Amino acid sequence: MRICRDYTAFMENLILKGYAYKIPNDKLTVESGKVRYLPHHGIYHPKKPTKIRVVFDCSAKYDGTSLNDMLLQGPDLTNSLIGVLTRFRTEHIAFMADIEAMFYQVKVPPHQHDLLRFLWWPNGDLSADLQEYSMTVHIFGAVSSPSISNFVLRAVADRAEKVYGLPVADTIRNNFNVDDCLKSVSTEETAVKLVDNLRSACEEGGFQLTKFTSNNRDVLNLIPSEHRSKHVQTHDLNYDLLIERALGMQWHISTDMFGFTVDLKEKPFTRKGLLSTMSSLHDPLGIVAPVMLPAKKVLQDLCTNKQLGWDDEIPAEQKQVRQKWYESKRSMQVGIVLITDQNTPRLQWPMGRVIATE
Repeated sequence: MRICRDYTAFMENLILKGYAYKIPNDKLTVESGKVRYLPHHGIYHPKKPTKIRVVFDCSAKYDGTSLNDMLLQGPDLTNSLIGVLTRFRTEHIAFMADIEAMFYQVKVPPHQHDLLRFLWWPNGDLSADLQEYSMTVHIFGAVSSPSISNFVLRAVADRAEKVYGLPVADTIRNNFNVDDCLKSVSTEETAVKLVDNLRSACEEGGFQLTKFTSNNRDVLNLIPSEHRSKHVQTHDLNYDLLIERALGMQWHISTDMFGFTVDLKEKPFTRKGLLSTMSSLHDPLGIVAPVMLPAKKVLQDLCTNKQLGWDDEIPAEQKQVRQKWYESKRSMQVGIVLITDQNTPRLQWPMGRVIATE
């Protein structure tokens, strides 16, 4: 069974890399009584159907409280999505990378391990007795993990500034959205030097930068192949056709274009269904806002009708407008070209040409 195989492989990898360990028999009983057992479940990302992630449910309650109830969330240290994306568009040579298993690189003090216990079968053998394990690192699902991990990343930036200079430190501070790095610079030489220093600075801080891709083939060729994006490795001969995801956006690398492939799924003819359809298009920069205006106007009119509930079928007039908009956008591909020549900034308004094909 696929899910069983993937789940077992994920859990065994946690143990192999030291992110989790089996609790010795003489440590099973804790005198303080401060022990928390976390349920866990697997999730497949819609865009990565072959990769499972096991998430620990820190919101699961026992005796009326959960681990997340007891944790401080901490300040929001994550750079804004719009800020990172717009800074990504300021210069001509762009590259992306991400931190491998970011949360798992940040350790939890040993005296707190008992709050991160979970049950698992040794080697995934379902016929064996369940054993007690504990995580040693910050986990997906804990409300404190994003703030703590970003705090550590900023500490890495402070240390990097003394060794590698301000450009590296500012990149770590301003061009990461959690574990994703998006950066653009003016020349190939600057990009090559920055990538090399970034990798070294992050590695010294305990973070491994990997999955690199760039709109400049020469820059990419100077990055070790094992640290390049898997898409780049598998599409090496078709590099000009490569599309990477940049914080949920489609980045057409060869044309240096943000694009959208609209595949709207059929929803009920209700106010809730219309809102769901509109929300399915990820467009943080508002690039395709003109395309969405007809549907937004219908939703606005529906919201002024106090007699119409969220699950009530919308009137025939708005239904006709909604259906016409839905059918016209269902198979449309929209892209915004943000670069014309080497003397023109990549970020400008209006943002170049709009390409729409049926």
